[in-house]
Amino acid sequence: MMKKLHFLIPVMIILLIVGNMVLLVRNLKYLPDEEISKNQLPLYNVEELVVDDKGNYYIGNSFNEYIQIFDAQGNYKNTLNLSGGSSSFTVHENKITVFSYGQRQNEKNTVDLETMKIIESKEISDSQSENEFVAYSQMQERFYKLNGTTYKIERNPILYNKIQIIKNGKTETVILKNMPIFPIPFFVHLSIFVFLFWALALYTYIVLHLDKIKKKISGKNLSSLNFILDKKIIREENKESLNFTKVNKHDWNFNIDIEKTKLLYSNRCDIIIDSTKQIPELVEFFDKLGIDIQKPDEYDSDFSDVVYTCIGFAESETGYEIDIYGNNQFVSVVIMQNDNNILKLEVFGMN
Repeated sequence: MMKKLHFLIPVMIILLIVGNMVLLVRNLKYLPDEEISKNQLPLYNVEELVVDDKGNYYIGNSFNEYIQIFDAQGNYKNTLNLSGGSSSFTVHENKITVFSYGQRQNEKNTVDLETMKIIESKEISDSQSENEFVAYSQMQERFYKLNGTTYKIERNPILYNKIQIIKNGKTETVILKNMPIFPIPFFVHLSIFVFLFWALALYTYIVLHLDKIKKKISGKNLSSLNFILDKKIIREENKESLNFTKVNKHDWNFNIDIEKTKLLYSNRCDIIIDSTKQIPELVEFFDKLGIDIQKPDEYDSDFSDVVYTCIGFAESETGYEIDIYGNNQFVSVVIMQNDNNILKLEVFGMN
C-alpha cells in the first residue's frame, strides 16, 4: 500500500512549499512600509506599553523597533517605525516622543498624534544617550500605571492579544482588534522553504538513483543478513547427515550438499547479479554446486568482488584459484574453506 502511495510524498511537499509561499506573501503586508503608516503589524515580542489620558494604547514591539497605536476600544490606528534598531518612548500632551538608538545614529523624534506627522527630530550625542534611554524607558515591561489604574498586555501568538485593566480590585479586558493571528516571522518562512526544497531534492535524487542506492545498501547489509540465514539453515540441516555430491573443476574436488545449498539461496529474495551477462561456464559451474549466481552473499558496488556460499568442502593439491575465460571476460574464483562445512567462493571480475 505504501509503495503505491509514495507518489503522494512529492505532491505533499510541493503543496507545503506553495502554502508556505502563500503565507509568506500574506505576511509581507505586515512589514512596516514607512515611518508613519496604517500598516498593522503582528506583536511578536512586546517590550513596552504606554497609555495616554484618552485611554489610547501605545505598544512597542521587538525592542520597540516599531510602535503600534490602538484606541481605548482596541481598534488599530497607526504604526510608527522610527527606529533602525531599538527605541524607548513616552506620550505627553497629545505627542509621542521616541528615542532611537542602535543601528542608526541616536535620535529623538516627536510626533503630533493629531496629524501623525513628525514635528521635531534631533540627534542625541553618545554622552546623552544613556540618560535619554533611562528617561524614556518603562521600568516594567508590558505594564503601565496611570491615575491608579494598572494596564497589562496579554500576548498570545495564536489567539488575540488583549489589555487587562485593573482598577479598584476589578479587572476589565480590551481585545486588540484586527491583530494578525499566528503571524510567522520571515526567517521561519525561509527556514521552512529551504527545508522543504531540500526534502523535495532528496526525494527526487532517491527516485532517480534508487537502484544504485539499493545496491549500495544491500552490498553492505546483505553479507550479515545472509550469514544469519545461512547459519540457521546449516544448524538445522546438520541435525541430519549431509548428502555430498562430487563436483570437479580444474584441480579442485568439491564435495557439496547441493540440495541444502539450493535451500540457502531459496531464502534470498533480491536478484542482484544478471546471470545473462556472466560467462556461461561460470554459471554452469555454480549451478552444479547448487549456487544461484543471481543472489550473492555480498558484493562491491561495481561487482568486481562477489562472494557466494555453499554447504560442503573442497580439496586441491595446489590451492590455486579457478580461472575461467569466455565472452571476452576473465574471472577468478578463490576458494575459502571454513569450518562446519561452509565453503566460501570469492569471485573477481564479474559483470
